[in-house]
Amino acid sequence: MAPLPRDTIAEMIKAPAEVFESAAAVLLDGRHDDPQRREILEAWAQDCRELAVADDEGMALGKPGATRLKEVEDALLELDPPRERAAL
Repeated sequence: MAPLPRDTIAEMIKAPAEVFESAAAVLLDGRHDDPQRREILEAWAQDCRELAVADDEGMALGKPGATRLKEVEDALLELDPPRERAAL
């Protein structure tokens, strides 16, 4: 399968929760290489952190996502080579 154009990747990074059903779906999507997967998942993790802060401050406006941080972080760990994981 051909890689996606950069602008499409940029859209996925901008709103990963709107594009993917789960963090695992990012890992399984054959259109991406590992650096792109990492970039998408890191953006998703940051979104989750921001939603958690907004939720703590009563400003989340019913947006789900903060609870997915562990799922996204686990997916990021899957991208780490076993040797790197052992050092964590």
